[in-house]
Amino acid sequence: MKAQNRDSSFTTHAALEYFELDRQLLSRVLSTGISRGADACELFFQRRRSVSLNLSGHAVREGGVNIIRGVGVRVIKNGRTGYSHTADLSETGMTEAARVAAMIAEGFAGPRTVDTTSHNGGDMRNGQARKLYEESTDDFDVGRARAWLESIDAQCHSLDSRVSRAIVVIQAASERVLVINSEGRIASDDRPLFTAYAGSVAESGDRTEENWESIGL
Repeated sequence: MKAQNRDSSFTTHAALEYFELDRQLLSRVLSTGISRGADACELFFQRRRSVSLNLSGHAVREGGVNIIRGVGVRVIKNGRTGYSHTADLSETGMTEAARVAAMIAEGFAGPRTVDTTSHNGGDMRNGQARKLYEESTDDFDVGRARAWLESIDAQCHSLDSRVSRAIVVIQAASERVLVINSEGRIASDDRPLFTAYAGSVAESGDRTEENWESIGL
């Protein structure tokens, strides 16, 4: 899929609401990141929800949902980088992650503070967070997905009487990210993903062959 720039309703304010954050909180966490004399601190928030279904032998055999949510902290000082990560998005959890990243980056040149409350976000002028794709949703129609799997299964078997088994797998994911740094710049993106795999097993006498094909959007 070719990425395109589009106008978006996913503003900086919406991104902050989505991750249940506010600018004052982010200012305090970023200030902790640069408190040991670092040149810069960056927070990378991520939430990813993925769903998978696996059909084999004319029936859905496996299915799963996975959710990842957390923040990564990067602190840079004199070319040295400290990284830390936490799934705890409370102020205590994020502050501790920023403190650890700052310690890894080393050094102390007196406390500094960050003020993100005066910025609109994005390019600092229009308050619009840059994003590449149409806004996705966490909704996943399992019934529709199952019907699609069954239709592919039926088509595989209709191609040749020697097809003894078909395997069809779909994986769909919705990921949102928000990045803010100690200069007060904010960027966000919404990343949809869809992948499907189909394989067939054909048998004739004592000979067995199989082949796979995939698509990704």
